[in-house]
Amino acid sequence: MAETHLDGANTPLAPGQPGAGGLVPVMQRLVAWGPDGNPIVRTTAVFTKQQIGDLQMAAASSLFVDPNDELAIAIGLPPSEFYGMTNLEVMLIKQARYAASSGERDYINDVLDRLQGKAKTTAEVHTTSETYEQFIARIGRAAAAKAKPVNGVHEAAEIIPPAPRAPTLEDL
Repeated sequence: MAETHLDGANTPLAPGQPGAGGLVPVMQRLVAWGPDGNPIVRTTAVFTKQQIGDLQMAAASSLFVDPNDELAIAIGLPPSEFYGMTNLEVMLIKQARYAASSGERDYINDVLDRLQGKAKTTAEVHTTSETYEQFIARIGRAAAAKAKPVNGVHEAAEIIPPAPRAPTLEDL
């Protein structure tokens, strides 16, 4: 019987760990569109969030390999400056050097934040599809909902209906 991520006792191991036969992907059914425009159901292999994290950790902790190091050592020359370091160590050194040489304030702050253990900041992006008039009306309703009464009376805000728009080529 094949191991899956659902088998509690048979948790897949990251490559390189003793007894690891490799990560076992989860099979997921996805709908794709064929060339004729009809939907096609395909079963594809995807990895779980934990498995992706294991792969990232395995890649970051692997030794950095410079193909010129073997040749340099064979002919008696010193290896590269990154010889014996992990991929993560090399990435951190290169990021710090770039930040120092470029002088870009945002990049320097990002590197300093990571060194101080601050979490990476992310921005949320929301996509809406509404007209400008709908957007203004929504803002007006939100402002009216937040309005506080003055002398026990709510101040009424006049909502002006949108002006008729000029005809475009699409209207003709």
